[in-house]
Amino acid sequence: MVHLGNKAVLFLLCSCFFINSQNITQTSILFLLCAFIIGCLFSYWEGSKGGILFLTALVCLLMLCFPAFGFYLPVFIYDIIQAKDYFLLIPAGIGLIRFCPAFLSSAFILVLLMMLSAILSYAFGRISDYKEKLHHILDTSKEHAIMMHERNQALIEKQNADIHAATLSERNRIAREIHDNVGHMLTRSLLQVGALKVIAGDDALDEPLTELQNTLNTAMTNVRTSVHDLHDDAIDLESTLWEIIDGVNTTKI
Repeated sequence: MVHLGNKAVLFLLCSCFFINSQNITQTSILFLLCAFIIGCLFSYWEGSKGGILFLTALVCLLMLCFPAFGFYLPVFIYDIIQAKDYFLLIPAGIGLIRFCPAFLSSAFILVLLMMLSAILSYAFGRISDYKEKLHHILDTSKEHAIMMHERNQALIEKQNADIHAATLSERNRIAREIHDNVGHMLTRSLLQVGALKVIAGDDALDEPLTELQNTLNTAMTNVRTSVHDLHDDAIDLESTLWEIIDGVNTTKI
């Protein structure tokens, strides 16, 4: 939109300059329409080297035949600089040489308009390049941000998995220690109480020893239940299956 706005301003300035320097006739109106159409074609064929070359040749031919067409040189110079085909400025210079003898009093103003057009086109081109680079940087930054987010998510998931695995391993260790230590001690105590009941042969001790034996049995049952629960929680079925599969895959037959 800014590009079209710049061209519109230049076209209006050139048209005012042209109308102020010429009497309004059918020919002048025809020149104005031709300049407008060619300017639109420059915008339509923007980026097409062949199209820009053809239009530049057409403008040069028109200026050689009709020097008054040179009033619209600033508009065409704007498009040529936008296309970055700077060698096409040579025909524009030839057109200016053709224009000066016919409109000597207007040549200075036309040169000023051409300079303004060149500066405006160059500045707009630089701004467009900077915007394109900025968009590229922003796109690259977004891609990096997405990549970093994915990596952070992967690290968090791995950390959570490691914590979960460590928790399961610790539960398994606790269950094993309870089973190996407390369980064995309770089993030994039960055997000792049973042996005391047989050896003592005293009815007065039979009831207390029986109660002690029942208490130890209850404790043994509770320990077994706790160990069983801890062991079940400590088993990660998915991880265990993958370990088995990896072990099978790496086993040489």
